[in-house]
Amino acid sequence: MAIQKCPIWNVDCAVSNPYDTSDIYLVEGSHRAGGDYEITADAVSEIDDGSNGDAEKARITSLLVEQWVKGIDVPRLTASDVQRAKSRPRLPMLDRAERILRLLVSRSTYLGEILDFIVPNDGRALALGLDISGLDTSHFEYALAWSESINVEELGHITNYLAQRGLIQKGKTISNSEGYELWHTDGLYSCVVEVAGYGLIEQSVTNPDSSQCFVAMWFDDSMNEARYKGIIPAIENAGYSPVIIDQEEFLGKIDDKIFAEIRRSKFIVADFTHRKAEFSDGKCLEDEEGHQRLGARGGVYYEAGFAEGIGLDVIPTCRSDMIDDVHFGTRQLNHIVWDSPEDLRERLENRIRRVIGEGPNVSS
Repeated sequence: MAIQKCPIWNVDCAVSNPYDTSDIYLVEGSHRAGGDYEITADAVSEIDDGSNGDAEKARITSLLVEQWVKGIDVPRLTASDVQRAKSRPRLPMLDRAERILRLLVSRSTYLGEILDFIVPNDGRALALGLDISGLDTSHFEYALAWSESINVEELGHITNYLAQRGLIQKGKTISNSEGYELWHTDGLYSCVVEVAGYGLIEQSVTNPDSSQCFVAMWFDDSMNEARYKGIIPAIENAGYSPVIIDQEEFLGKIDDKIFAEIRRSKFIVADFTHRKAEFSDGKCLEDEEGHQRLGARGGVYYEAGFAEGIGLDVIPTCRSDMIDDVHFGTRQLNHIVWDSPEDLRERLENRIRRVIGEGPNVSS
């Protein structure tokens, strides 16, 4: 299979096979896809099946953006990624707005810089007799990609929201490299990131250079072998330092410690293995302290959700006999389903190396 354009958006870019296998392509210079990425041959076939409209393409692109936000310079798309993108709902509007703001901050080289959004081949510009062929349209195309938008109208609504919140200042004019005003129209505009916008993004920044991995799991004696023979050696072999809260002494609320350690981490491992809920006559049994003997580990879901919310990768695992009892809201995630501590160690280490990359503590 030979491809010469961006497989997602069919726009001009550079496509090559720089690896030992012809099954992986490197796509460079596709602004509409948000940046450079790798894609497998089976993922290209999945995209080329003829069922993808702009909304599906935007969701596929959104998976790439997720990885760029997490610090992966050249993310990779597989066939399973494409299938997952097609079936999932559109990104929530506030997340789309946050992404646009993040992109604007990353592209601003100084406070107060004007970023122009110029729409390529825009009919309104042609109607005004304006030649935009030589102007840089990359800001606009990147903004579409990062916000999972499919047209200028969507992008306009999202930037209006950011402007109303005081996070950006949105102008109504476009200027060329000489500073001359070109036109005044609703679809084409310029933006300046306000101090509040920088502050909001800075608050959400995590630690991409961290060597720490936070572990969320069930603290029960039955999980000791999984912890000491599976999870901990897998993380250490991949070059990272595992942090498990119950092994540390600290002062203050445990929630504060958990959130602080998650923020210090590069990623987290969340094992959703838990005990079976105990029922009698249709009622959940209680322990001696009056707590219901529920199965699901609420803390694990809470910590995994918090980590994902601040942009960290979450690697979910679960023992095979409990996977059917995982909450439906997370069941679609790509869990590592393990049968033994040794199985868990090998598969978790491989997943970390593939998704996160080798850590700074890896043995040479």
